[in-house]
Amino acid sequence: MEAEGRRRRHVWVDLGGGGRHPGLVLDWRRSQDGRWEAQVAVVRPHWLLTAWYPSTALSPVADDRWR
Repeated sequence: MEAEGRRRRHVWVDLGGGGRHPGLVLDWRRSQDGRWEAQVAVVRPHWLLTAWYPSTALSPVADDRWR
C-alpha cells in the first residue's frame, strides 16, 4: 500500500451483530491469503479494543479532515 494510503484514518468498523463502531486505523498489512487487513483501535465507554480487521469490515468516515 502506498504511503498516502497508509496514513491514520477514522473509519466505521463492523464488529458483527449489525453494529458499526468508530475506529482509528493504526497500521496496514497483507494477510497470508494476500488480502489487506487494518490494525484498528476502537474506543467504547468501558473498553479499548485494538485488533486486526479485514478491509471489508471497514467503511471510511465521510469527513476525515481536521478542522
